Amino acid sequence: MEEIVQISTDKNVIELIELLKKNQMEREAANVVDLVSYIDVLQDKLEMMNNQLDEMRKEVRYVRETQDKTLEARMNRAEAALEDGLNRLGSYMIEQTQLRVDGLKKSLKATKNYIAGKAKEIVSDFKKTGKKALFRVSELLRVRHVLDGMRNSVDIGIQETNDIITRIDDFGKDMREAKQIIKEARGEKRKAFRTLLGKDTKDVDLTSKEKKFSKTELAKKPWRWQRGVYESIKLFLESSIDKLNSLEMAVRDSMSKEPDYEIDERIFSEADKALVPVVAEQDHQYGADAFEDYMKTEGTKEPVRDVATLKPPKR
Repeated sequence: MEEIVQISTDKNVIELIELLKKNQMEREAANVVDLVSYIDVLQDKLEMMNNQLDEMRKEVRYVRETQDKTLEARMNRAEAALEDGLNRLGSYMIEQTQLRVDGLKKSLKATKNYIAGKAKEIVSDFKKTGKKALFRVSELLRVRHVLDGMRNSVDIGIQETNDIITRIDDFGKDMREAKQIIKEARGEKRKAFRTLLGKDTKDVDLTSKEKKFSKTELAKKPWRWQRGVYESIKLFLESSIDKLNSLEMAVRDSMSKEPDYEIDERIFSEADKALVPVVAEQDHQYGADAFEDYMKTEGTKEPVRDVATLKPPKR
């Protein structure tokens, strides 16, 4: 497993923060402290999601193995087909989430490397030219577009997670209907057999009693957890972007107070944002169309219910 490096403990970042404080740039220092702290939290949350995906894979494999051993014994092909579809959907969505988490981790790693490298440059420059070198902290603003791209990717993840929760609800409804039909058929069979034997059939209960244990609710649990993590990640991304906006205002204010210093607007532009690469969202289909293609590849014969195709938000 790759070692997780906390950017907030990087010696160059720590030295930069101390230099900002000592040179009456407390606002800039506070914003940098919050920014790197948020980034470290984002790293932890992505690792949590990565570990959860491994557990979800194990659960899907366990359900499939158990199902394969009991299919013929149960002879409940309607329920088995629906459960198989649910398991395949889960496998597909797990891999889609894995692609997104991997992309987010790469973007976050690029951001951390850039901040650490830039902190080292600024500290070195300060030792040569003095306080004005600290104005280069504005170059950290270049990571803003990376965080914004990550937020868009998380928005897509939230949409896809909501989609699978809805589909699980649909599967659950179909399962209950299938079970009801099967139970009613068995009840009718028992009733006919009693009639054949000349026995009273008035006490034969053909109705189905709902079980308290719900496979549907159990299946939704990890996806609800995932949605919660996505929403938390989005919150920290938005907070990080807010800190960068505050950093920009603080640097502008400090520059304006420096005699004989003319603000160069180019340092606040995004013209050179390519210096910090952002890992774009994977180019793939979303929603029902994508899953149908996956089902064909897997060789499934039972199509699943269609839902509206998801589209990524505008960037």
